[in-house]
Amino acid sequence: AFATGSTPTRSEVVGMRGDIASANALTGSLAFATESTVYSNMLDTVVDAGSGQFLLSENGTLLGRQVVESNQITDGQMFFGNFSDLMVGEWGGYDLMVDPFTGATAGNVRILIFHSCDIAVRHAESFTLGQ
Repeated sequence: AFATGSTPTRSEVVGMRGDIASANALTGSLAFATESTVYSNMLDTVVDAGSGQFLLSENGTLLGRQVVESNQITDGQMFFGNFSDLMVGEWGGYDLMVDPFTGATAGNVRILIFHSCDIAVRHAESFTLGQ
């Protein structure tokens, strides 16, 4: 748990790394994934007084690992893990639907795109969640 909500400390991030290391899963495509508020807060969090270094570097790395920012992640959450152990299954391709009725009075046509997919984790030990 992050003591200050959506602003993790360096110690808390190192703890997330330690969770994966203690499970012998510190290999593969290691990366962090978080939402915009946590990402922005880490850009503005000083590692320690006087160093001039921030928790998240300007090139988007944290502890030498890439950080991916997505608004599909719940507010205040950050994941760390081996993303090669995350499986994504998709089927049916993309379905397009043209809807000429919803915006008809304004002369608009609405186009809807549907994509069927699901995810699964191959090894639960490969991921940790900070929040």
